[in-house]
Amino acid sequence: MANSIRFKRGGGSLPGSYVGSGEPIWDQTNKKFHVATNTTTVKWVGAEILPQASLDNSFSEASDTTLATSAAIKDYVDTQVTAQDLDFTIDGSGSYAVDLDSQALNVASGEGIDVTASSQTITIAAEDASTTNKGVASFSGDNFAASSGAITIKDGGVANAELVNSSLTVTAGNGLSGGGSISLGGSASLALDLNELSAAVVAVGADFVPIIDATDNSTKKESIADIMTAAAGSGITATNGVLALDANSPITGVTGNFTVTGNLVVSGDTVTNNVATVQSEDGLMQLGYKAGGYSSDDVDIGLYGAYSDDSGSSVEYAGIYRDASVGDGVWTFFDSLTAAPGSGTNAVNVSGSGFNYAAIKCADITGVDDDGTGNAELSGFNIDGGTY
Repeated sequence: MANSIRFKRGGGSLPGSYVGSGEPIWDQTNKKFHVATNTTTVKWVGAEILPQASLDNSFSEASDTTLATSAAIKDYVDTQVTAQDLDFTIDGSGSYAVDLDSQALNVASGEGIDVTASSQTITIAAEDASTTNKGVASFSGDNFAASSGAITIKDGGVANAELVNSSLTVTAGNGLSGGGSISLGGSASLALDLNELSAAVVAVGADFVPIIDATDNSTKKESIADIMTAAAGSGITATNGVLALDANSPITGVTGNFTVTGNLVVSGDTVTNNVATVQSEDGLMQLGYKAGGYSSDDVDIGLYGAYSDDSGSSVEYAGIYRDASVGDGVWTFFDSLTAAPGSGTNAVNVSGSGFNYAAIKCADITGVDDDGTGNAELSGFNIDGGTY
């Protein structure tokens, strides 16, 4: 026993009344080494140190009353770290892992993103945008507005000064006038100018004209032939775009002025002009016209009018006519005829009631023989030389 040091020992309930402060005590039950502080309390200062083999199985034999060697602890920690991964996802999607024993997590930069590291700090920063690189950009408050990360063009819009092309040119086409250079936000007027159009040969069956549709107020086109057909009505027919008077439905009257441009041909028996004045540009009016431009010498030709000597109680007729029944025709003045002249030969009935030869009052009378030479004959006249 000379080579042994023995300590007081107990069995789980320490200390006993037999110890003093500073005395070492071994707890045989719990395998703990204590130092007494007084007669009633102790401090735990040591425990059993387990060998390496006892720690290989993840400290399966360890407990609160045993200690491990540093080699055992290192082996255990190395084993645990080697078996661990850093698991992560990207935006909550995918599954990725970094082996903590053999791999390093790489934080990579991208277009417009810079990544730097210093000691334990990783800094991720956005790059400034350029014409060749994506990145963070700022917008001028003169033209743009930003709210909650949203960039919008201001209500006033981008100023013309910021635009390369801040105007446009409007060219008036055929049949239009106006236009010119217009700044954005400005306006220009175009006007219909028919003088700009070239003359065309109208093809009634094929040509169109623009119209405004009264149903939907839209601009459409309509053929000239259809327009003329639509214009046809009572007494007027349209065939292939040509308007014609319908003889079966004669026009009985025209209200207002009526102007005919071109020739007016009336084929009928009677033309009545109930007008105050008749004016004609023609210096010589042709009477007795028939097909071919002349009539046979079997028609009296002349003019006559109606008048009344008794305020309208009775009507008489007077006129001048060429009597077709007398030789080469004799021009005769008449009046007082009570029956209106008819037509053909003897249109003026010289035997009719009231017929008189009318007097002629003129300044001079010049006579020429029928053949254009010599003097004419004066027959059946009483010459009144007047009073001297």
